Amino acid sequence: MKLRTALELPPSSWHIDHSMSMLALGSCFADRLGQRLSTYKFPISVNPWGIVFHPLALSRLLTWVNDPRLDAGFQASVWEREGEVGSFWLHGNMNGTGRESFEEKVGQEREQMQARLDGLDVLLVTWGTAIGQVRDGMLVANNHRFPGGDFASEMASVADIVAAWRPLLEQLRTRRPALRVLLTVSPVRHVRSGIVENGASKAILRAASHELAHSLDYGDYFPGYEFMVDDLRDYRFYERDLIHPNDLAVDYIWDEFARVYFSETTRSLIAQLAQVHRDLDHRPRNPDHPQHQSFLESLHHKIARLEAHFDMAPERTRFSQR
Repeated sequence: MKLRTALELPPSSWHIDHSMSMLALGSCFADRLGQRLSTYKFPISVNPWGIVFHPLALSRLLTWVNDPRLDAGFQASVWEREGEVGSFWLHGNMNGTGRESFEEKVGQEREQMQARLDGLDVLLVTWGTAIGQVRDGMLVANNHRFPGGDFASEMASVADIVAAWRPLLEQLRTRRPALRVLLTVSPVRHVRSGIVENGASKAILRAASHELAHSLDYGDYFPGYEFMVDDLRDYRFYERDLIHPNDLAVDYIWDEFARVYFSETTRSLIAQLAQVHRDLDHRPRNPDHPQHQSFLESLHHKIARLEAHFDMAPERTRFSQR
């Protein structure tokens, strides 16, 4: 008897491995997936500008990195309030305590992003919502707790999103011919905008990602959204807020991601790293017991074997503290 509709994906025709430079951008689900990749030693930068939910706000940022014609628009997005400086194009993690320090911080991040894009192998993009907040004709990435009455709500269209992202991705691919793009839609529910509105928003994001992924030979769609709403399909896989996937759900989606995009060798290395991390978290009842000393010796050898593949300095430090 079947009690659920399992989503079964074939392995990808291409694989992600630890030699690839990666960049994860977008919603908080990009953070969850990106941080998991970082934990397992993939060379990845995760949301360096902070979380950006809206696909058009995100495409604007990526375009602005190498297009000085957008500088005037960015300057118009900068606000100052009670000694704090930020931008409606950016998340609050980029805010500064003065105009000079803010612009220096943003300039440094822009230069670093240019370098990342020049050497990028895999771009992982997660869109969160098609519902945007507009202030004086400007789509904002974050309202920075300004009064709600300052903003109007607008729903982007599939055509808007595709028209913004297709030339951007083609430009990135021209600069980096080996680039692969993974598009995802966040399974996090944006119910503050309304359940019906959230459904319409996700449908738009899904249609736009489908059109792009199927029209670009270097683009893929990973169905993290569908794993959550059609495969798991139960509130026991959500946090108590009934909005965010819980750790069990993220583990399940991660396992499917690994099965599709990692080779057997890469999955073996990840399993060895995971075991080292579990061993480092182990707390013995009797640290002086010979059995525990044998455990530590085994852990030492596990770390040493992985040093042929990764920088294990953080794990070495934790081990030395034992």
